Amino acid sequence: AASLLGQLESDGALHIRGFELPTSKAGHRRLVGALGLQPCADPLTSIGVRALLSADDDVYEAVNAPALASTFIGLHNDATFALTAPYAAFACFRPADRGGEFLVADGREVLRALEGGHLDELHARNVRIRVARVDLSAPLALAPEPLRAPLRAAVAAAVGAVLAAFVPLGLELHWSEDDALQICERPKPPVVRHPRTAEPTFFSSLHSQSAELQRRRAGTDAFGGVAATDAFFGDGAALDAGLLDAVEAAVGR
Repeated sequence: AASLLGQLESDGALHIRGFELPTSKAGHRRLVGALGLQPCADPLTSIGVRALLSADDDVYEAVNAPALASTFIGLHNDATFALTAPYAAFACFRPADRGGEFLVADGREVLRALEGGHLDELHARNVRIRVARVDLSAPLALAPEPLRAPLRAAVAAAVGAVLAAFVPLGLELHWSEDDALQICERPKPPVVRHPRTAEPTFFSSLHSQSAELQRRRAGTDAFGGVAATDAFFGDGAALDAGLLDAVEAAVGR
């Protein structure tokens, strides 16, 4: 176990194949325990995005909706403003006829590939990820102009209360110019230090916000456009396409 964990720290990932043990949920839990890793709760379980597949074995189901079968699931590793698990263990228990590929990117290599203007700009301005967008332009258009501001405030207060109760991520709410309620993560740095090695590493899922991936999500969105993610600078300004393309290229190396 110590040797494997040493390789995990130096290489960033372990790909374990051909073992009988991880083919069951209990086996996967024993394997993780044998490596000396301890399970922790997934904060997204509270909103049903991560279903708890086996409480006894601390196994969560990442994709559990047919409508998401063809959706690209980006790396969810960018909540740098909160304490999160330094390691994650993934297993496939249900082989599919197609899909199922898993991407692994070394954040240190991504950081080296991004050195220069793009990295400097991200580091100086931080980033903000929108996790959902609720278009309320139609109902607000029906209200008299003097009532629209109080209605926006009331809607934001109600949505904020629900999020605070069920999603422990400190999300923020912002209204767009076209009366859409934007649900965003707090601004965060894209570069952090590894909790054990102290090496700087790129720690953001900006690559999953490329125009192509957003287009694919829009075609498979089972939530009526609510799950419309996007990325911005920490001050709310839009990221230019060239920066997102550079991040996507660095991750894909």
